[in-house]
Amino acid sequence: MKVLITGASGYIGRNLIPFFVSKGHDVIGISRNPDKILKIDGARYSKLDGGDSSWKSEIDDNTAIVNLAGESIFGLRWTKSKKKRILESRTSVSNTVFDTVGESDAYVVQISAVGFYPNNTSEALNEDSSGGSSFLPEVCRSGRTEHYREEEEHPFLGLV
Repeated sequence: MKVLITGASGYIGRNLIPFFVSKGHDVIGISRNPDKILKIDGARYSKLDGGDSSWKSEIDDNTAIVNLAGESIFGLRWTKSKKKRILESRTSVSNTVFDTVGESDAYVVQISAVGFYPNNTSEALNEDSSGGSSFLPEVCRSGRTEHYREEEEHPFLGLV
């Protein structure tokens, strides 16, 4: 299977690449900053946006896309402009991925953080629980573009 990983230079993406390569998959790491990707033998790399869109022609019915891309939430104070970049990066990448997939049978896995859930509750939370109302839940929701619908086959996972 061909596995495309957006956000390949991030914490999770850079660990998924060697995992999928070791399982014999054809892996393409995709990043806004491909120079920051730790390159490993057996994988190919592409730039998410800009002049290089070669990854888009790689999508076929035997493709899985793991969408991890987005502006980092770590390191800098969350100013209004930083929050805007965080939100827009998730929406724009999700739109690009789903627009590129189109009508193919490629499988998309959207991944976000567990920050979706409120952290000030003593109740047990699960996938049926309501999300929080602060900035992190908004970030998690932002990847759910108009392309994503709960009844479709594309899971939206919360990790880390």
